[in-house]
Amino acid sequence: MADVVKEVGMMFSGMAKMPALSPEKAQGLGLVGKVYLKAAAAHEKGEPVAWISFSIPPEIFWAMDVVPVVDLNLATLTLIPGKAEKYIDLATEVVPDYICSTNRLPMGLALSGDTPLPTIWVVQNAPCDSIPGIDSSMAKYFGIPYYSVHVPYINSQAGYQYTAKDLKKMIAWAEEHTGKKLDHNRLREALKLSGRAHELMLKIREMAMMVPSPCTLDQNRLAYTNMIQLAGTPELVDYLQMVYDRAQDRLAGKLPYPVQEKLRIAWIYTVPTYTPNLIVDHMANEFGAISTTFMLNNMLVPPLKGDMNYEDMILWLAEKVCNMPMTRECRGPWEVYADSALDLVQNYQADGAVFSGHLACKSNWAAAKLVKDKIMEVAGVPTLNLETDFIDPRVTSGEVVRDQLVDFMGLVKQHKAKRERKAKKD
Repeated sequence: MADVVKEVGMMFSGMAKMPALSPEKAQGLGLVGKVYLKAAAAHEKGEPVAWISFSIPPEIFWAMDVVPVVDLNLATLTLIPGKAEKYIDLATEVVPDYICSTNRLPMGLALSGDTPLPTIWVVQNAPCDSIPGIDSSMAKYFGIPYYSVHVPYINSQAGYQYTAKDLKKMIAWAEEHTGKKLDHNRLREALKLSGRAHELMLKIREMAMMVPSPCTLDQNRLAYTNMIQLAGTPELVDYLQMVYDRAQDRLAGKLPYPVQEKLRIAWIYTVPTYTPNLIVDHMANEFGAISTTFMLNNMLVPPLKGDMNYEDMILWLAEKVCNMPMTRECRGPWEVYADSALDLVQNYQADGAVFSGHLACKSNWAAAKLVKDKIMEVAGVPTLNLETDFIDPRVTSGEVVRDQLVDFMGLVKQHKAKRERKAKKD
């Protein structure tokens, strides 16, 4: 059987060796490739592989000797022209086209037979209906053992306890279906590494708020991709430490900044995965507009506190599940998302905000105008509401996104000048 996941792993491993890449990008791409190759090797040896959703803790599976593959990260197939569209279209033959493309992509992969099916599949029941609706139906159709970890509507200590109880049930279920036992000592070591990674992410986040920013959106996106996949591994800590150290070197004048910063843009939701150079790099080169952050990189999981017993470890993981980006912002009242978007704009001192609204994210589109108005009212910052698909360029092409952003820059500059005049007068 041909394995497209192995093909993509080899592609990323090859890309990581390109001499023109920055060390951050080279190492980040290399880690993405390494995970896919590990999954392919496990399939070839008959060892278990888990598909997991983006808020499910990979630390558990690394501590069980089960290779986790985050199904959202399969969106990296967009880097091979026409590849993601092939599988999205295949799934659309059996499910409606308004279902999220990030769910249709793994469905199309499974339908095609172009990659081995996972041993188990674990998701969370948030933030949208596509995850429990389509993934569960697909798992049942293909006979993949499936578990959905329950996350309550809003965060609370009682809610964390509820999710912790469900994580314990999931672990017992995963042990039964994979034949692998969770090693508590390995989990403890994984969580120490994960805690260090989260500390580094918080530090990188704080540096990205500086003016000018020593961090780039390109780095932040790769950090998120690897964080949801490799938390609990030493490779992730080494990578994030390097990203942090190089940002520190820019602050110290040892490394140059990538561009002369004139404007700051906060992406308050997703950023399209396709043609990032056409979109983000064009804004930097044409307008000096630095994309400082995007919602999925807004990691706010608190670091670990000392040694933990098993109950403490599971409770920390439950808190992490509930506070991972998107799961935190998009599953409860609209005010939670609005406050988070406003925080991004204010903390990162953004001059403009972009809501790159994924076509299938109906709940967020329902709040988009309210969020836009709140950002203008409180921060005086304009927001562009842009309809896109996270991984399918046929919905809104990179060229169209670029052109809309170019038009938006005039408004951004106008409002920045207005705020500066007001600040001088005050």
